[in-house]
Amino acid sequence: MEAILPDGARVHYRPLRAGDHGRVLRGIELLSHASLDARFLASGYRRERIRLDWLERLGRDVAVGACDPLSGEPVGLARYVVADADEGVAEVAITIVDAWQGRGVGTVLLALLTREAEASGITTFVGTARADNRGARALARSLGPPALSVEDHGVIEWSFAVRAGRASHPQPAYTAA
Repeated sequence: MEAILPDGARVHYRPLRAGDHGRVLRGIELLSHASLDARFLASGYRRERIRLDWLERLGRDVAVGACDPLSGEPVGLARYVVADADEGVAEVAITIVDAWQGRGVGTVLLALLTREAEASGITTFVGTARADNRGARALARSLGPPALSVEDHGVIEWSFAVRAGRASHPQPAYTAA
């Protein structure tokens, strides 16, 4: 499937599957050290430490990937993991490769996760980000006011009610591709 970003660029997206290790690893290769640090909340985070065993456990957890339709290169990944203690709560993580950051890919992927979560009975998204991660802060603001927002030691924790039809959430244009 395809989405049209605010700048007119197109991205293809689809659910990720267990066999997508190579595509996810390629996306990780496209991240700068600064993006790795921001995504994994640690300075000097190394690609070799990234584990992809979560791809084998997709089911009630959901992951969506986006790619550039011209090059086929990955441009972003978003997933949620359902909390074991409370099946109505899911932790969200979104990673966008450097060249595509700030163009609306995160918004597209978050909208897709939100629709899937709402259909699956997820009522709350939680997430963490470094306080200096402007992209994550902007994406969080697009969800409206958080139910909870805590900043501690340079890390922000958010909690948002899941509502796919939220008026304040920008809806990207989708086409069938």
